[in-house]
Amino acid sequence: MKPVWMIVISVVITAGVIGGGTYYLVNSKATKDKDNLQSQITDLNKKVADAEQSLATAQSATATTTPTTTPTTSTATTTDPTAEWKTYTNATYKFSVKYPSSATPKEINAASFTVDFGSESISAFSSTESLTTWVSGAITDLPTGYTYTKASTTLDGVAATKLTVTKPNSSDAPAIWIFSVNSGKHYEVMSDTSDTNFSNFIATFKFTK
Repeated sequence: MKPVWMIVISVVITAGVIGGGTYYLVNSKATKDKDNLQSQITDLNKKVADAEQSLATAQSATATTTPTTTPTTSTATTTDPTAEWKTYTNATYKFSVKYPSSATPKEINAASFTVDFGSESISAFSSTESLTTWVSGAITDLPTGYTYTKASTTLDGVAATKLTVTKPNSSDAPAIWIFSVNSGKHYEVMSDTSDTNFSNFIATFKFTK
């Protein structure tokens, strides 16, 4: 039988070994858990930082690539309907005018000079009669039953009078007469309201020198 003191020493040594081992195991586990937790915290902080950086980059890209709208000015292209027309010039009565290429001008010298373009015609003569007197005489000479409207206009910038004359009991389109006086010469441009070329025709009329 062992002495008591040996038993006591054995118990103390055994307790110390067990206690030390337990402390070591517990301390090692705690340290490992702490390291794992710190690693997770570090990873989480890095992910948060990366997310914030990505958001900032996306916002910056959106701000710099936002398209701006610049008003544009459109320029309308106007086509000259008389670009392919021919030009008639009269040296005696000092005028020129453009006419459709399909027409053939015919000059008629009677009581007054007339050039016929088909749907349009121009008469000219020299006189000292005023525009007002001339137009009044033309209205007086209208056959019985004819009606008219009178309006002021211009012919190449020169004062003119326009008569629109309607023939009674007829399906004919009302006639158009434009009277003007320039440098002692009288001009009468004639057509009718059904002539789709007339507005362009009259717009090309020019007094020449």
